[in-house]
Amino acid sequence: MDPGLGEKRRIAAYVFIVLIIAFAVALPWIFGSSCHQASSQGKGNQGKGQSGGGSNLSTESSSLYLSVANLAGNSSVVVVATIGSLATTYNYTIAGRVVFFDVFNLNVLSYVTGSGPAVILFNVGIAAPPLPTPGEKYVLFLKSEAGVTCPPNITSTCIISPTPLDLTYHSTGGLQGRFLVENGLVYSSKMLYPNFDYLRIVVNGVPLSDFVAQVSSSWAAC
Repeated sequence: MDPGLGEKRRIAAYVFIVLIIAFAVALPWIFGSSCHQASSQGKGNQGKGQSGGGSNLSTESSSLYLSVANLAGNSSVVVVATIGSLATTYNYTIAGRVVFFDVFNLNVLSYVTGSGPAVILFNVGIAAPPLPTPGEKYVLFLKSEAGVTCPPNITSTCIISPTPLDLTYHSTGGLQGRFLVENGLVYSSKMLYPNFDYLRIVVNGVPLSDFVAQVSSSWAAC
């Protein structure tokens, strides 16, 4: 046998093994099973199985989520719900400017993950477009605000709702965690606001039952 041929075969086998390992490492990112990893801009701090300490609304805009599994793994609950009436509006002074925040009643139709009461409070954040409209239906990835406190010396940028915090939630990653349901089809915020560059998850007209099954499967795998 040609000695050079044996060496080529060994090199080919080595390259094949390296490729297999690289593919296995990449699979979680390709199929969105990376549950708790967020971008370097920030990480979700109350994901599956984390019951202590709520998540503060003021930190959510710094977190970037790249998949449905990523959202599910960093959410307290996922619900199918309709937007109810405006519960309250409150304000904070940030950098010398008064900013208003809206909290809506949320009528939960079903809990995709987790559990809770039929009516909870949805802190949508700054009272400016794009705001949800009462009667609209969503799949919402939510973080609880239960137990949230402001660390010392940064109260000027720490935002806490005046509502009962054990019933108050905000969407994971802001708009990233809001999926509109129209005519039984699900649309991610990226489809509604394509000019928002930070929105990465594309869900365009997926049947609600299929989307819910995907979220449940992702949650179970976390």
